[in-house]
Amino acid sequence: MQTRVKGSSALGRYGYEPTIFVGTYTVYKEQKLEVMFIGHILEKIQKKPPITGRIIKMEGRSLKVTLKDSSKALNPLLEPVQGWVSDTSPEAPPIILNKHCPTCTFQSLCKTISEQEDNLSLLDRVTPKVVRKYE
Repeated sequence: MQTRVKGSSALGRYGYEPTIFVGTYTVYKEQKLEVMFIGHILEKIQKKPPITGRIIKMEGRSLKVTLKDSSKALNPLLEPVQGWVSDTSPEAPPIILNKHCPTCTFQSLCKTISEQEDNLSLLDRVTPKVVRKYE
């Protein structure tokens, strides 16, 4: 979701800042990254970076996220994706099962491939860092 704010942008005499609603009482790093990513997309659309974003927590309280230095956190995550997009014959990224898998539409496919590959991420509490170490 976006919140309309005063100020000029490529859209006119207004712009947008990112807002997300989370079902938690605590704000996690991934949620801040989500707001930063939405801000990144809005910057591409309105040709002006949003200054802040908002995370609305479970009890309705709002947390302001400053987006000034968000590119430092986002660029290491976006560079591989941009490489995949520009590659003419992209190779699928490695499969790493995690806590978000139950909400993903590709869960059964990834689990099947992981079992065929005997992937280390099938083991409970194995992080991507540990997987890379042992591969």
